[in-house]
Amino acid sequence: MFFLNSVQLAPGVRSAVAFAAAVAVCSLSVAPSAWSAESVSTLEPVVVTATRTETPLQLAPVGATIITALDMQRAGVQDANEAVRRLGGVAARTDLSGGREYVLSPRGHGATADMNLVVLVDGIRSNEAQLVSARLSAIPIDQIERIEIVRGGQGVLWGAGASAGVINVILKQERPKGLHGLASVSVESFDGVDGSLSLSQAWDKVWVEANAKRLNTRGYRDNGDYHQEVDGLQVSGLLGEVRLHARAQQERQTSGLPGPLDFSEFRQNPRQTQKPEDHGRTDETNLNAGLSWQGQSLGVKLDVASRERHSTYHRSWGDYAWDSHTDQASPAVTYRTRWDGIGSLEAVAGLDWQRWSLTNTGYGQFSEQTNQALFTQLNWNLVSNTRVNMGLRHETADSATAYSGFSTYDHQDHLRAWELGVSQTVWPHTDVYGRLARSYRLATADEYGYTANFAPLRPQYNRDAELGVKWSEAGKSATVRWFRQGTVDEIDFDPIAYVNVNLPALRRRGLELDARWVWAGGWSAQLTAQALTAKFTEGALAGKQVPLVANRTATVRVSHEFNEQHSVSMGAQYLSAIRFSDDVNNTCAGRIPSSTVLDARYQWTDQVWTASMGVTNLADRSVYNMAYSCTSGALYPEAGRVWRATLSRRF
Repeated sequence: MFFLNSVQLAPGVRSAVAFAAAVAVCSLSVAPSAWSAESVSTLEPVVVTATRTETPLQLAPVGATIITALDMQRAGVQDANEAVRRLGGVAARTDLSGGREYVLSPRGHGATADMNLVVLVDGIRSNEAQLVSARLSAIPIDQIERIEIVRGGQGVLWGAGASAGVINVILKQERPKGLHGLASVSVESFDGVDGSLSLSQAWDKVWVEANAKRLNTRGYRDNGDYHQEVDGLQVSGLLGEVRLHARAQQERQTSGLPGPLDFSEFRQNPRQTQKPEDHGRTDETNLNAGLSWQGQSLGVKLDVASRERHSTYHRSWGDYAWDSHTDQASPAVTYRTRWDGIGSLEAVAGLDWQRWSLTNTGYGQFSEQTNQALFTQLNWNLVSNTRVNMGLRHETADSATAYSGFSTYDHQDHLRAWELGVSQTVWPHTDVYGRLARSYRLATADEYGYTANFAPLRPQYNRDAELGVKWSEAGKSATVRWFRQGTVDEIDFDPIAYVNVNLPALRRRGLELDARWVWAGGWSAQLTAQALTAKFTEGALAGKQVPLVANRTATVRVSHEFNEQHSVSMGAQYLSAIRFSDDVNNTCAGRIPSSTVLDARYQWTDQVWTASMGVTNLADRSVYNMAYSCTSGALYPEAGRVWRATLSRRF
C-alpha cells in the first residue's frame, strides 16, 4: 500500500518458550481434588460491550479476548497498543515513524491490517481518515478498565473497516469518593524517561479527573528519538437517572524517522540510520461527550465526538503537512423484554453519522467524506439456553477528492452489512457457537489519491463464517474457534502499477485458541495462539499467499504472586516467517525470519507504593517484522533489549 506518510532463533530462546508453554499446558493436569474455594482465585464474569450492548462473553457468538486492568498491571505494559500485542496475542508490525503505534493485525490482512480494524475508546470510533493507525499509546494506562478484542467482521455495529474485528478500550467509569491520585515515573534504556500524574475528585454523584503524561526517549535506533505529551480532563456524573460524561485530551508527538535498512546495513549495525534528518510531528485534540439512560425496559444512549489533527513531516525529498477534522454522532435505543416460558429479547437500533475532511497543503489535496448509517441488532435468549442474534446495517458514504492541477471527482457508495449468530449451552460450563457475517471497507483519502486515472475504488466486501467452543469453570477458561473469511475487491497497493487497486478475490481461514488458568499457590497462565492462511483464489494470483502475514503466532504468559507484595511474570511472543511486502507472486526464496521475543517483570507493592523492574526482548535478539523488498531488504529493525524501572505512588 502506498501513502505519503510513509534471524534465526538461538536454542536457548526455543527452550525458554517451550518451558513457558509447558508450564501453561501442564496446569490442565491439576487434579480437581487439589482445588479449593479458599486457595484458588476464580475468574470474574466477563462482559463484552463491543457488541454495543453488555453481553456475557461466555454466551456471545463472537470470538473475543478480554484484557483486564489487573492483567496490564501484572505485565507492566506501557500503553493499550502494547497490551493488545503482549496480552491479547495480536500480531503486529513495527511503527515506521519510530513511535509506539504498532500496526495490529488480528486476522492476517497484511499491509492493510490497520485499515481493516476499527479501534474504539468507550465505544467511540478513533480510526483516522488516512492510512494511519489509530492512536492507542496516548491513553493513560491507569484510566483503562479493560480492553476488548473482538475478532471477525463486525460491520453491522461499527461500519466500514471492521473487517478483521474491533478493539474497544473501556475507561474506568467511577472513582472512589474524595481526592485521590497516582504519580508514576519510569526510566528505561536509551535515555528513556516516562512520567505520569493523575488526580481525581469524586463526590456523591460527580467525579472529575485530570491527567498528564510525558515521555522522552532517544530510541533504539539513531534518529529514533520519540517525545510524547498528553494532557486530559474527564468529568462524569448522574443527573437523576441520566449518566453524563465528557472527555478532552490534547496530544503532542514528535519523532525521528530513521527509515529502512538493507540486509548488509542490518547485519553491520541494526541501530544505524540512513535518514538522519527526517522527522515528524503530530498535534491532536480529541473531544467527546455522551449521555445514557436505562429504564426497566427502554434505554437511550448518545455519543458525540470531534477530533482535530495536524501532522508535519520533513523528508529528504521535501516537506509536507496534513490537516484532518472529524465529527461524529451515534444515538442508539435499546429495548429489553421477557416472556415467561420462552426467554428474553434485547434489541438495539441506532444511527451512526460521521464527517471528515482532509487537507494536504503541500500537494494541493482536499478530501471529504460523509457517512450516514442505520443499524439494528436483535438478541434472543431462550429458556433452552439458546442465544440467537441477527443484525442489519445500511450505510451511505459520499466522498469527494480534488487535486490542484489534477482530477476532481465525487462518488457515492451504498453499503450493506448483516450478521447471524447462534450460541448453545451443550453441558455445564461449555457453549458452542456459530456465526455468519458480511462486512465492508472503503478506501481512505490517501488511497483515493493514488488510483489509475484517479478513478474511485470499489468497496471491499467480506463474508465471514466462524465456529467456536467456549469452556469456563472456576479459575479456568478456554475458547477454540475456526474461522473463514472470503473477500472480494480487497483494497491494497499494487507495487508493479504503483497505484492502489481492487485485488482479485482471496480467502483467509484459520484456527485460534485463547486459554487462561488460575490455580493454587498464586500461579496463573494464559495462552493465545493462531494458525491461519491467507491466499488469493482467483485471477493470475490464484493460490498465492498474501504478503506480510504471519501464518503462525503465539503468546504465552506465566505469572506468580508470592504474597500480597511480591510478584513476577514472564511472557513470550512468537511470529512465524513472513513473506516480504513485494513478494506478491511468491517468487522470493527468502522471507522475513521467524522470531520469538521474551519479556519479564518483577513487582513489589504495599498498595501505596509500587516498584517494578521489567525487560523486553530479554534475549536481545536482532529481529524485524516489517520489510518491503526481498532483494535489498528495506527493513525496519525492532528494538533490542530494553530495561525499564518504575516507581509509583497512590494517594
